[in-house]
Amino acid sequence: MRVAIVIPAYNAERFLPDCLDSVLGQTHREWECHVMDDGSKDGTWEVLRRYTERDGRIHAYRQENRGNSASINALLDKVDAPFLMMMDADDCIQRQTLELCLGALRQTGADMVEFAIADAPETLRVADLPETVSAPPPRVLRDLTPFQTRSHASGQWINKCNKVYRTAALQGLRLDDQLIYEEDFWFSTQAHALCASKAILDVPLYYYRKNAGSLTHAIDFPRYVRSGIRRIWLSHAFFVEGGRLLPELRADYERDVTRDAFRMILQKNLKRNWRWGRCKPLFDLAAENLAGMVRVGAVKPALLPWRKRAALWCCTHRHYWLCRLMVLIASI
Repeated sequence: MRVAIVIPAYNAERFLPDCLDSVLGQTHREWECHVMDDGSKDGTWEVLRRYTERDGRIHAYRQENRGNSASINALLDKVDAPFLMMMDADDCIQRQTLELCLGALRQTGADMVEFAIADAPETLRVADLPETVSAPPPRVLRDLTPFQTRSHASGQWINKCNKVYRTAALQGLRLDDQLIYEEDFWFSTQAHALCASKAILDVPLYYYRKNAGSLTHAIDFPRYVRSGIRRIWLSHAFFVEGGRLLPELRADYERDVTRDAFRMILQKNLKRNWRWGRCKPLFDLAAENLAGMVRVGAVKPALLPWRKRAALWCCTHRHYWLCRLMVLIASI
């Protein structure tokens, strides 16, 4: 049972050795690891050269910097294995991860297996990971339709890296490389819509390193707003126009998407971004798209509390300063 592990790496010289050592230490030996150096400016490529010489199952590639999602997509186009796992270059996996996951997939027949994530400090080393773990029998979810909504889904399902997938079940799914924020959420949402079932191992196997330099620790407002706009439109196309949304979940789906639209497209920019030259153009972009979303029913203002509903109305009618005031009032 061959597993392809794909890892995007950007300026990962410091943590990549531990990441690759955790792959090399797997008790399940039938794997291949594909790593993309995404235009790194440090010694990432030298690290990869050493590891490819050390073990032929590790394959390294280079490209000009295109971003995390584009790197993963390029790797997915290169691999052909029945099972798939994704990792970040600054994280590690426990040595029994592949063995336990493939065992769960074989036992349950599920299309993916999900396991717990443990937070780890920047000082994490492979030697710090537990040598063995005791995993309870996998739980199986045969109905993944609740993952059409945030409010019905549960667990650490949003992260794409704490899973092993049957490649065929994903039907060629790729990450959206224009999403800079919440790209994991959107990929995982689609994966749960495409897969028929999921096995869950209630044991931490993936160690997420709290790297202060990662993208998640700072907001780039232009990218954040544009990502929010794109994700709402993608969700509407995939679930509503694509006919995948269950009628009984429609009300909860619409509420969740409307809240997400307000948070990502309007609230964070107007509440935290005070630079006129940067905030006002994003406000205009938000106003144009939110008006379109309301018009086609992708966003339902009536599902928001009145303060947020008033702020949304001010935005779609281009009342910048009044909208800003209402966003601040709605945040109290």
